[in-house]
Amino acid sequence: MFKNLVEFTHDREASKNIWGLTRIPEIIRSLPNLEFDENGEPTLGSLNKAINIAEYLIDTETSL
Repeated sequence: MFKNLVEFTHDREASKNIWGLTRIPEIIRSLPNLEFDENGEPTLGSLNKAINIAEYLIDTETSL
């Protein structure tokens, strides 16, 4: 999933932050309709539908 995030965001640090959030069980449980890959990680598509990664990146940049 991390490689897919980097390819999608073109930002390794942002990808690390997003990937780190997917390691927190409480966050994963709060996101509806996630699909998981063979490694037990959310797929990029289902995570993007759940949190809108582009919007997350914009919100993160404006809060700095």
